[in-house]
Amino acid sequence: MVSLMGFLAQSLYRGFFESVIKLSLSEEYSYVLVTFTTVLAVVYLSIRYVGFSYSVRLSKVLTSAFLYTLAASTRLLSSFSPEYCVILQGLSFVLFFVSTVLLVYNPASPFHILPMLTVFLLVPVPTDFADSIAQLLSRVIGRVAAALTGSKIVETSSYVLLEVSTPGGVRTLSVETVCSGVVALGSVIATVPVLALLAAVGRARASRKALISLVATAFAVGLGLLGNIVRLLLVLYAARSTDIETAMNASQYSPSALYSFISTLVAFLLTSKYGEMEAVNAMKHGVSRSLDASWSQVVGVLALSVVVVSVFSSVTIIAGSTLVTGGTGFTLEVASLGNLLEDPAPYFSTEDVTYLSVLYDGYLTRVLGALTAYSVSLEYRGRIYSGYLELVDTPVKLHTWRLLLSTQGYTVTKSWSESLGGLYVSYVVAEKSGEKYLLTHAIVPTRVKTGGSEYRLFARVSVFTPFEDLARAVEYSTELVLAVVGENIEEVRPNTEVVSALLITSYSLLAILAVYLFFVSSRLAVYRIKSKGR
Repeated sequence: MVSLMGFLAQSLYRGFFESVIKLSLSEEYSYVLVTFTTVLAVVYLSIRYVGFSYSVRLSKVLTSAFLYTLAASTRLLSSFSPEYCVILQGLSFVLFFVSTVLLVYNPASPFHILPMLTVFLLVPVPTDFADSIAQLLSRVIGRVAAALTGSKIVETSSYVLLEVSTPGGVRTLSVETVCSGVVALGSVIATVPVLALLAAVGRARASRKALISLVATAFAVGLGLLGNIVRLLLVLYAARSTDIETAMNASQYSPSALYSFISTLVAFLLTSKYGEMEAVNAMKHGVSRSLDASWSQVVGVLALSVVVVSVFSSVTIIAGSTLVTGGTGFTLEVASLGNLLEDPAPYFSTEDVTYLSVLYDGYLTRVLGALTAYSVSLEYRGRIYSGYLELVDTPVKLHTWRLLLSTQGYTVTKSWSESLGGLYVSYVVAEKSGEKYLLTHAIVPTRVKTGGSEYRLFARVSVFTPFEDLARAVEYSTELVLAVVGENIEEVRPNTEVVSALLITSYSLLAILAVYLFFVSSRLAVYRIKSKGR
């Protein structure tokens, strides 16, 4: 199994692991490195404490077949969602891992499978989820920092500001929320594998296990918040003697991985000392051909059949339509990667689009998590628009525009996405001071060729404009976004072989389930007749 996982990591899921490595080098996702180590350790310890019991049963084969097919479908869909491609690839790998484990592993207790499920934690936390809790945590951090430093705090429904006395006068410091949520959440995620091991092999009472888990989780959350508070305090004190920009640059990185490591260490110490860890004797099992079942099991198989039909019908329709009409991004040939990052506008221009100004924005680069971000002004068919160009090595780093707009005082009232010829375009409607604004953006996979090297980046093109008529604003901004990237989009040719394979697999699995359901029902009916005869 180890050899199989290693082969998949080097081939089919190589892009996922490369993205995970890149994420672990960033502050917000540095917890991934600790989590990866923790998951490996817990899987090893679970093998040592629990052991493996081997058993082959038809029901297990069917379950694994279902998960294998779902993993393949998820991997296929990852090619058509630039924003969530890394997350979908991660889910695909985890499903493949879990299905392989279930195929050969026969847990003596449902809790014994928990350590194996911790592989799900290797999938990066979506920025949508992290950003949703970031604003709440930033308020707590801002209030504590204001109380400790005596700074004046300004709170609205959208943002938190602190007034700081600098050598250049009184300045306002925005409590940036983008790291608060992920850092605190990362400390908790890193401890979960240890707690899963406790639930699997700990012989302590359930109440003690719950108390250990509660203490470990509370410590992880508290440590993550404390780290952010300390960083904000350092920025405030440094700004009083220098200026805000210098203070922010000096405190741009804090060892977030250290918080996750300490949290995991505390959880492990609590578990090993009070969890009463004890090895479980594994029992070998062979092939089981028994078809004895209850009516509840028959209903369960029937429900699984319905799920299979629903999932794979939907997947096939989505994959089929996307494969026929979708787009995969475009290819850029540049002298060097540095040239593209320093001046991306020429590579994202067409005859109809004229750039009036291109300004590097350090704040956006830092807050949005991009390699580089530019504020641009464009002219398109006689109209002038403001917008943004961002380049990033993995789309997971891109924080949502909803968060940035909220921190700048805008109130987000509506958001949605549409698929236009395979290119997913997202829209955000916001208000500020009685004015309405529309932010339209699209993420486009970009292959960058330079010399003998090739890089894979992601470009996010955004247009921000005030409006009175929403329908007309959507039409104009969509035209502009498509004009910037549309000419270079590579069309995907219909891949009917993949769609056909997906259809054959799903319906073959359904046929196997139907046969299994027939045999189980027959066996159960015979058993009932014999019972009545007695």
